[in-house]
Amino acid sequence: MTEFFESLEQHLNNKQLLLSDAFIAGEWIKSSSSGERFDVRNPSTGDVIVSLPDMGRKETRTAIDAAYTAQKNWVSKTGKERAAVLRKWSDNPVEHVSSGFRSRTSVQNGSTNT
Repeated sequence: MTEFFESLEQHLNNKQLLLSDAFIAGEWIKSSSSGERFDVRNPSTGDVIVSLPDMGRKETRTAIDAAYTAQKNWVSKTGKERAAVLRKWSDNPVEHVSSGFRSRTSVQNGSTNT
């Protein structure tokens, strides 16, 4: 783990939210079929934030198929139902990080305004 990753972890109210897996078809996948990983870097410093599985053709096809299936369910929801889901989804990260960390999220985007 990098220094940034460790500091990110200390700001989470729920440590289980910090994952280095891929989410495909409703499951957390620890590694790709190739076993390769890639680094996610802080654009402003070049530091590695986390290493993630480098998903290939097989995993991509699984993700596309799952998204196609999920879209059929999503489109059947009313605008109000979709808005409620999106609102809850956007509120969730805010609930699980300390207030001191919220301004630091700009690091992920390469902003120097932390």
